[in-house]
Amino acid sequence: MRGYLVSSLATGVCNIVTAPGIAVTNSVQFARIASSMSTARRNTGNVTLVSITVTDNVAGNLSASLSSTTLAPGGSAPTAAGYNGHKLDVD
Repeated sequence: MRGYLVSSLATGVCNIVTAPGIAVTNSVQFARIASSMSTARRNTGNVTLVSITVTDNVAGNLSASLSSTTLAPGGSAPTAAGYNGHKLDVD
């Protein structure tokens, strides 16, 4: 019996659709002397977000208080920071 060498090659294109997204919610608790600000971040996209920074136009850069700078799809992470301000800052 004689054998025959059989080979095959297949190629294809795989389209990957990425949709990054983030939702940020701010909450401020006011006190007489100092207030606190918390920010909830949630990844609403389908790719991991890396090197996240949070900057607020009143409180400034909150990135030092990030619990994580990477968020997987569907993941969330809080940010909490002290803030010296008053109610007029958000009015």
